[in-house]
Amino acid sequence: MKCEVTDFSWPDFFESGFVFREGADTDGDGPSWLVGVGPFAALSPDKALLLALSRTPSLQIFEQEFYAKTPEVLEPRLYRRLDGAQWLRFVGGFQKWAFSGRAPGSLLHLADSPLEGGAADQSFFKDLFSESLRKIHSGELKKAVPWTFADLGWEMSPRRLASLLTSFADQKSDLFPFGFWRVGCGTVGVSPELLYRRTGSHLQTMALAGTRPAEASDFELQDEIKLNDEHSLVVQDVCEKLRTMGTITLHSRRSKNFGRLIHDFTPVSCELLAVNDVEIIRGLHPTPALGVFPSTAGTLWMRDLHQNRKRGFFGAPIGFSITDEHGQSEAQMVVAIRAYQWWADSATVKLMAGCGVTRDSDFALEWQEVCAKIRATQAMLTKAE
Repeated sequence: MKCEVTDFSWPDFFESGFVFREGADTDGDGPSWLVGVGPFAALSPDKALLLALSRTPSLQIFEQEFYAKTPEVLEPRLYRRLDGAQWLRFVGGFQKWAFSGRAPGSLLHLADSPLEGGAADQSFFKDLFSESLRKIHSGELKKAVPWTFADLGWEMSPRRLASLLTSFADQKSDLFPFGFWRVGCGTVGVSPELLYRRTGSHLQTMALAGTRPAEASDFELQDEIKLNDEHSLVVQDVCEKLRTMGTITLHSRRSKNFGRLIHDFTPVSCELLAVNDVEIIRGLHPTPALGVFPSTAGTLWMRDLHQNRKRGFFGAPIGFSITDEHGQSEAQMVVAIRAYQWWADSATVKLMAGCGVTRDSDFALEWQEVCAKIRATQAMLTKAE
């Protein structure tokens, strides 16, 4: 479904808006993009479901913080306006759109490279790593994901947001650039991880776990064993969750390049028994790629362990659902990693990263991986020469 815009309120774009790239380029014309502007109206999960069941043409944005039990469902407040729409869908290069008259007139001449700044907090990571390993050695967990953050030392502004968005044009086709922001808060990034993509009752997802440097010579046998163990636990967890939703098909393991890093993933598809995006998100989030395994034993422990540090959107699902004029629906949710984020009670932008820890994990190697993820994210989102 494509929407031609006749009255797009671009002056408000940097105050509240969204950008999502949908899947990969399947027909040679380039990937499909979804861009829009607020303000946004909140919907209750029940109202969102009724709207979907009614087959009324609509666009909904899903957002939640990592530990929230239910995603927040929003829609562009003026979507049903007769004189135009608050969002646009198009196929082809993001750069072409950015230079066209449909993009905010200030998008490119405002663009200003964000300062990289900020080192990752090693002591915070070490505390979480040690506690995670203690739980694993006690037999309570098989896998956990300690994380840390870098305070970048600069505040988000229209100029810096414009720079981040223009970097989307250069991202690889198998990654998922995304951004959603409102007054005082938001997140913008390039995620390698798809929580799911749904067309009707057909769902596609992935078990993504295992990170290695792009330079294979830096990777040793013991690292390969740990990576395989980590990946198999994530595949097991995703399949167990999907079996309660429908009939699953497990595909072969693959890898994708994220700049200086290689991520392993296994695609999984499912024919759903029922279509309810709120319930699908509840069922799949968090995967042990960002959470713990077994999830029933460790999710509350992880939440309590992190209560002294705001995690925000890091690792949380974010995406959209569209119902067209024929009542056909589709949805895409990505996992908000490799991203900048900011919120009202934080003066500066944060960048977070984590890594999977199993019984044989080594602190020095895991810390090296976390720092590599932060550097890779900055390199991909900062338009450096």
